[in-house]
Amino acid sequence: MTQAMFKEFSQKDTQQKVLVFPAQAKSIEGKQVFFLFSLFQMEDVLTTIRVQEVPFSPAYISGISDWRGNVVPVISLEQLLGLEQETVSYSQRLAVIHSIDQSSDVKDDLWGMVQITRNIKMMTLPIPCTPSDFSFKGKEAFIRGVYEWEEGLLVVMNMENLLNGNISAGGHCVQ
Repeated sequence: MTQAMFKEFSQKDTQQKVLVFPAQAKSIEGKQVFFLFSLFQMEDVLTTIRVQEVPFSPAYISGISDWRGNVVPVISLEQLLGLEQETVSYSQRLAVIHSIDQSSDVKDDLWGMVQITRNIKMMTLPIPCTPSDFSFKGKEAFIRGVYEWEEGLLVVMNMENLLNGNISAGGHCVQ
């Protein structure tokens, strides 16, 4: 297998895999909330990294950190969505998430870190689920979709909107 064939095969395989992890929050309407990211979006998982608080930043920004020479925001998805957070008793784990800014002619790489739990599941698409009527009011610009599946609510975040800075304080895209 040539290098080009291997890369193409690996990218196809990666795009079919997703990582699902529970929110560090209490259930909503009796349903556990889970976040879904494609394996293609997941750059790294870190267990020891310094997070520097940023004064006057939105409450969902836990701070910033240095990752491979890039200043990267650390985001609490639970706080962003207004979920009632549970106290976590284990060490902090952060996933480095990658997105591409499609809002201009120049496609820029975007990175952010999100807090994750230890019990991450790798799954292959499709996942049996149905679209949910549940809405995170005022946060629609941050969410690609909310689905119901056998274990609860599955939230697919719009990381491009979250990381590219084209969001107003109300959570709506700035045009």
